[in-house]
Amino acid sequence: MKIIAISLICVFVVTIIAIKKVGLKRKLAEHNAKNRAFCKITDDFKPQSLNDSIRHIARFMSKRYPRLKVETELKGSLLPLRMERKIVEDVFINLLKNAAEAIKDKGKILIRTQSRQGWYDLEVIDNGQGIAPRDIENIFKAGYTHKKKKGHGLGLYWVKKEIEKSGGSITVQSQKGETKFKISIPQKKINAVVIEDEPVLRRILTLILKRAGIKVSSFSRFETINYKEVDVLYLDIMLWEKNALEEYKSLRQKNPHLIIIFVSASENHHGLKNILEKDKKTILLLKPYHESEPVDKLINLLAKN
Repeated sequence: MKIIAISLICVFVVTIIAIKKVGLKRKLAEHNAKNRAFCKITDDFKPQSLNDSIRHIARFMSKRYPRLKVETELKGSLLPLRMERKIVEDVFINLLKNAAEAIKDKGKILIRTQSRQGWYDLEVIDNGQGIAPRDIENIFKAGYTHKKKKGHGLGLYWVKKEIEKSGGSITVQSQKGETKFKISIPQKKINAVVIEDEPVLRRILTLILKRAGIKVSSFSRFETINYKEVDVLYLDIMLWEKNALEEYKSLRQKNPHLIIIFVSASENHHGLKNILEKDKKTILLLKPYHESEPVDKLINLLAKN
């Protein structure tokens, strides 16, 4: 009888914990859905980059809180992150609303972003009343809030949970007149190969990609390359001459998931149009190109795939 009683108690405890987790998950989903509606983000919201998302959210926050001046300093071309764009947007909205509510009268919020050596940094800085040291220790706990108007106290708890799940980190520094939340999220590691027979063009393209944090190997012709370990190939299509379709089929067999960016001075290369129309993992980079284009093309392709 004792064993049966203990088993029933264990089942009861596990059930209660499971119910609480389901309830918390539902509340968090409702919380973030309200935030997205607050910032007029619908299912058809498709920004070109994460910085576009941040600009959109910042504009709506300025409208919602007209007493506040919201400034942005958004830098760098961003590689995909180890976190879905939608989740990053929700993280940002939570931080920005938290900052807006910390300012009683007129004030300012500064938003900064930058890319650095495989990381994406986002800072939200406000000139509100600050957070007391005793509160800083607890603000990331579920259900904790230091606001007079009691809410669920879930926003910062969820933010920290999602950031750490991606391998990132969040820190907060606060004193009277300034509070800074800083998050760092790892970017996806991307291995690229550049095949270009013109030495100057090969060096320029390689340098552009390295500056964006991409690991690059470059060749003047087709070498023995393990394409299964390559994420993106920048290929001077003139090296294929008139056998583009056959060469392409061989390449696709080696790596069906490979992103291929054809580099050419013309759109009329034999077989190219057919490849671009049928394969959504390919795109054309026309020469001459702006220095931002090689990375922008890659980001757009990765977002679609």
